[in-house]
Amino acid sequence: MSSSPITARLAQLHEQWRFFTQREDARLLIWQAADEEKALIDAFIAKESEAESAETPDIFLQLSAPFCSELGHGYALTAELRALYEEASPLEVAEQSVLWRCPVSRQSANDVEVFVSVLASLRSHLVATDGPSTLAVWLMPNEVRSWEGYLLWLHRLAHKMTPNIRVLVVDQKAAPQYAALAKADPVRVLEKACDLSVLAAIEELAATAGRDTPGASLRTLQTECAARLATGDVDAAVRAGTSASELAKAQGWPHLAAVTSMMLAAAYSAQKRPNEALAAYAEAERLGAEREAQESASTDEPAYGTRIRLQARLGQGAVLLSCGAHKYAAVAYEQSAVLARQLADVPTELDAYRLASLSHSQLGDASAAWELGSRGFQLGIGMDEQTRRSSTLPYLAEHLLRLTERHGAYSAHRRPLEAHLAKLLGAAWRAELVKAS
Repeated sequence: MSSSPITARLAQLHEQWRFFTQREDARLLIWQAADEEKALIDAFIAKESEAESAETPDIFLQLSAPFCSELGHGYALTAELRALYEEASPLEVAEQSVLWRCPVSRQSANDVEVFVSVLASLRSHLVATDGPSTLAVWLMPNEVRSWEGYLLWLHRLAHKMTPNIRVLVVDQKAAPQYAALAKADPVRVLEKACDLSVLAAIEELAATAGRDTPGASLRTLQTECAARLATGDVDAAVRAGTSASELAKAQGWPHLAAVTSMMLAAAYSAQKRPNEALAAYAEAERLGAEREAQESASTDEPAYGTRIRLQARLGQGAVLLSCGAHKYAAVAYEQSAVLARQLADVPTELDAYRLASLSHSQLGDASAAWELGSRGFQLGIGMDEQTRRSSTLPYLAEHLLRLTERHGAYSAHRRPLEAHLAKLLGAAWRAELVKAS
C-alpha cells in the first residue's frame, strides 16, 4: 500500500537527516525550508520524539533562547535547558523516567564549552549505553540581534561538538541567513534544501485522503491553512482556517482552534491588516479562556489556556505598538505581565513590563513608564545570572537610563542605577548592547 502524501514527505526528511548523521565530521545541519515546509519539519521532530513512532534512535531537543551576545549565548541556552528539565522532571524519555540535574561548570570555561559539556552530560543520562543515539539540538532563537555574531558563535559551536551531538537550524529558502556559515565550513556544516513540494502534497491529500475522523480533518485543514498562508493567499487560508476552527470548536478543542486563529493573526499582521489581526488575536484569547475553564476541573493538566491567552495578548500588543496605538498597547502589555506572573514566566513578565513602559513613554507619561519599568527591573534583580543573561533586562536598563536623562524627576536615580547595573550585567554591558544591536 502506498504511503500518504504527508508520510512520503516525512520519509524524505528522515532520509536527509540520516544522510547528515552518517557523515562522521558533520556537526551542524542547515535545513533550507520554504515557509510551508516548516510545519513538516515540526511534524518530523514530533514523530521522532515519540517512542512509538520514532524511526531513528536519536533524541531531539528544541531550544529558543534569543541571541543577545556572542560571548554569552551558550550560558543562555544552558539556562533554558536547565529550566526545561527542572520544570519537567521526572521526565519521560525513551520510556524511562529520567531525573537529570545540570552540572556545575568550570569557572575557566567559555560559554560554548559550558553548553557542550552540559549537552554531553544530558546525553549520558538519556542514553543507557554508548550506542548510536545522537542528541540532536534544534536551535530556533526567537530573536537574533546580530546575525554576524550568531554565525560566528555557531562556527565556534560546530568546532567544539562531538560526533554524538548534532545541531539543526532551519533557514529561509527564499532569503537564507546561514549560507555564509555553510561556505566557511563545508566539512562540519551541511546545507540541505528540503524540496518537499508541500502544495502538491496538499492537493494529493485533498484528492485521495479521506476524513474519517475529526482529528484527521482538522490536521488536513490546518495544514492547508498554513500552506496557503505561505504562498500569500490569505483569503484561501482564511477559508481553510475558519473551517478548522469551527471543527475544533464543535469537538470541544478550543486550544486547537486558537492555534489557527493565531496563525491567521500573524498573517494579517504581516500584511499590515491590523484590524483583522487584532480580531483574530481576540478570538484566540477567548478560546484560551475556554481552555482555562476546561482545565479548572483537573489540576494535573498544564496551563495551556493561560499560555494561549498570554501569547494572544502579546500579539495584540505588538500590533497596537506597530500602529502607534500606544495607549492600548500599554494596556495589552500590562495584562500580559499579569498572565506571565500566573505562569511563573519571569523573563516574559519582565519583557511585558518593558514594553508597557515603552508604550507609556511614547504617550509622554513618564511616571507610569518609570513605575512599570521599575517593576520589570526588580524582576531582573531576582533572576539567577544565567537567566538574566538571556533576558531583555539590558534593553529595559537602557530605557530606564534614558528616562533619567529626559526627565528631571528621575535624574537622581541615574548614578545609583548605573552602579547597580554594572554589578548585575558587568561594567561593559552597555557597549555589548550597542554591539549586539
